[in-house]
Amino acid sequence: MNIFQVEVAAPMGRAIREVAIPSDIKIDGMMVPEVLDLIFRYGQNEIQPRLGRASVSVDDTIYYGNGARFRVEAFGFSPITD
Repeated sequence: MNIFQVEVAAPMGRAIREVAIPSDIKIDGMMVPEVLDLIFRYGQNEIQPRLGRASVSVDDTIYYGNGARFRVEAFGFSPITD
């Protein structure tokens, strides 16, 4: 199982939500935007409920790994650079 952390900017305050991509989905070799789409999809409470956590949505931050972070936009994702 591949687990990613998403900082959700929910009305109740920021919190970390873990999103698990099932191990039968092979993300090795996928392009980053494809994996981000999967994280968004599996971060929905209708698919992967997380008690007390909002679904992944606009303005949330996906921690991709190796320090890479992406902001969820209305259409797609944008890299966060400091």
